[in-house]
Amino acid sequence: MFDNCRKFVTREIEILRPDILVTQGNYAKLVVECGIYNNQKECEESAEIINEDCKVCIITIRNRKVIWVHSYHPAYFRRYWDQKRDYHEVWAEVAYEYLTYHGWGRD
Repeated sequence: MFDNCRKFVTREIEILRPDILVTQGNYAKLVVECGIYNNQKECEESAEIINEDCKVCIITIRNRKVIWVHSYHPAYFRRYWDQKRDYHEVWAEVAYEYLTYHGWGRD
């Protein structure tokens, strides 16, 4: 199913203009790296890493800053559940800080 819809995801993200983007799994990560950016290297060079352990960074989509949280795919349950338990509060704190103190969500 994802292969059939992948070509639409980049434009959907641009239209929805999210403040927070959460991706799960490598295919979703590739949509950001190769759809919004041209490749993984360009994405990594332009991303502002907020928390490397929790895979949280700030990326730019159509001249807008977006909090990007990348997570394991839920099918990878063991690591995913550990990550969710360990990082859930960090993800929430980062989102709150950036949305509150940087004035996001007001446009």
